Amino acid sequence: MTPDTASRAHNPMLLLFIAVAAQTMVGSDFSLASVAMPSMERGMGLGPALSQWVLTVYIIAYAGVLIVGGRLTDIFGQKAMLRAGLVMFLAGSAVTSMSPGLPLLLVGRCLQGIGGGLIYPSAFSTLTLAFPSGPKRFRAYTINMASQAVGAPLLTIVAGWSIGQFGWRTSFLLNVPVCVLLLVLLTRIGAVGARSNDARTTRIPYLNAVVLASAMASLIYALSSFTAKSEELRAAAPSALAVALALVVLFIVAEKRSSAPLISPALFRTKNFFAAIGLLSMIVIVGKGIIVLSNISFQKAIGFSALQASYALLPMSVASLLLIPLAPVSNRFVLPFPKRSLAAVFLFLATLYLILSQVPLSMAAGVLLLFVFLAPFATLTGVNMSLNEGLKVIPAEQQGVATAIMYTASQMVSAVGMSLLVAAPGLSTAADPFARFAPSFYVGAAYCFIGIVIAALFLKSAKSNEGGALPAGRTEP
Repeated sequence: MTPDTASRAHNPMLLLFIAVAAQTMVGSDFSLASVAMPSMERGMGLGPALSQWVLTVYIIAYAGVLIVGGRLTDIFGQKAMLRAGLVMFLAGSAVTSMSPGLPLLLVGRCLQGIGGGLIYPSAFSTLTLAFPSGPKRFRAYTINMASQAVGAPLLTIVAGWSIGQFGWRTSFLLNVPVCVLLLVLLTRIGAVGARSNDARTTRIPYLNAVVLASAMASLIYALSSFTAKSEELRAAAPSALAVALALVVLFIVAEKRSSAPLISPALFRTKNFFAAIGLLSMIVIVGKGIIVLSNISFQKAIGFSALQASYALLPMSVASLLLIPLAPVSNRFVLPFPKRSLAAVFLFLATLYLILSQVPLSMAAGVLLLFVFLAPFATLTGVNMSLNEGLKVIPAEQQGVATAIMYTASQMVSAVGMSLLVAAPGLSTAADPFARFAPSFYVGAAYCFIGIVIAALFLKSAKSNEGGALPAGRTEP
């Protein structure tokens, strides 16, 4: 059963609002915790080594549960798991905000991470199932991504204000009314998705789930420890990585022997799934790279304060909002030709990166502001196209786990790719402070060309049109 034959929600636009709000809340949590960190350290008497666990525990729990949460979504349904995730996130936010000390604080953050791991795959997969393939679904994807791009910074600003007025606990309390509202609204929509009656797809392989969750948590712990401030965490990173790899091997062996695997082997034989993961990974690295490198270069090369640098990124939010009214027009050009569209997206971004590598300091501020405005038109389109091509032929009963795998893999790859991007300025000996970022811009352009190769060689074009795009009897080369 494909997504187009799955049952529809009674009110898809209300569901779109719920999915966007839930994902924005989860996606902005890391930023909210980061903003609250200095005030939290002072209020609870924590040093940087201990306070870092407030961020690390959330990431570990979130990443560990994500794929398992996607599988549970496919078994119990999108609406049920979204409700469970919101309840868990609400409880974690309340516990975190009321914690008298570090132990209970970490318990609350762990609950938030688990809730987030249930929310993301259930919320996003509802969009695939609630909207028919073609322009309507792609517009829902666009509204979803654009709203998150605007909502997350706004929530961070609100959290920063509330922390200054009422203390760090309010940054987590902000989640409570949002969760309550979304839980109430969930009662007003119908079931989403299709439930399989096949026992092989509805049985939960608990042992495999525990092994996979432990493997992902260990891998995230290892990756975060390599760049941690604490020497103890950095020293533990190689051991954590070895444990993660051993658990991955154990999971693969267990899956092959299982009559009801956690992840269906057929998923990895689905056309375009692996190609879409590679494309999504590259576009995430390139998109994050523009944000991070712009922020750093605004401050280190141009001399902006942290607040001024934050304001300088506001054009990204404006561009993201403009994508929503422009979606009906742009969809007619990008949906019929996914290979060409994705190649064009990466070529455009590569051009931006290469131009930035040659810009002198005297022009850097103006050029950066222009490119910060232009980039979201390409990056958000690239993200949506990658997700659309990877998920549109996935069976409805596998949408949750497929979404989680794509997201998890892209975040893992981008974590490694971003470390190279950020470290590259150390290779430069240029006297011009902005020219020192040229190696990073070259690395970003290289990632773009990798994306072009993946789109050209590995993405397979559909032979049937989507949304009435291609003329009869014609396919994209």
